[in-house]
Amino acid sequence: MSDVDVIKSIGEKLRSARRARNQSLEGIAGITRINKKFLEDIEEGITPDLPSAYIRAFIRDYAIEVGISPSELLEEYLALSVKGAEDTSRRATTFLNSQFKPTVLDEKIGTTPTKHLPILLILISVIAVGLMIQRPQV
Repeated sequence: MSDVDVIKSIGEKLRSARRARNQSLEGIAGITRINKKFLEDIEEGITPDLPSAYIRAFIRDYAIEVGISPSELLEEYLALSVKGAEDTSRRATTFLNSQFKPTVLDEKIGTTPTKHLPILLILISVIAVGLMIQRPQV
């Protein structure tokens, strides 16, 4: 089942339950305090352009109001959300890997501190001793 089919399936179940109870969309919107446009979008299988948490809450409240258990609908929606998050993560990783490849400079920077550490420590020690010798005694 595709993503669109899952959303449409959720919307059809909610619409059928609402009609079976002879409730109007305006009535559901008034009771749940959910904008009628969002309820229409959900019934039509259109995902409103809102954060996922809002959509889950709308589905839950709508399902409770029309007398069906929201758990099944939320499981379907959450499965869709998880799949979408995995797809987004995979696309982002692919993009980042293609855009930001390690360079020769990155490799040199990664080995420079350990390679030159003894020389750096000796240089710092010589400078410290030189400063201590030149400092005027009080």
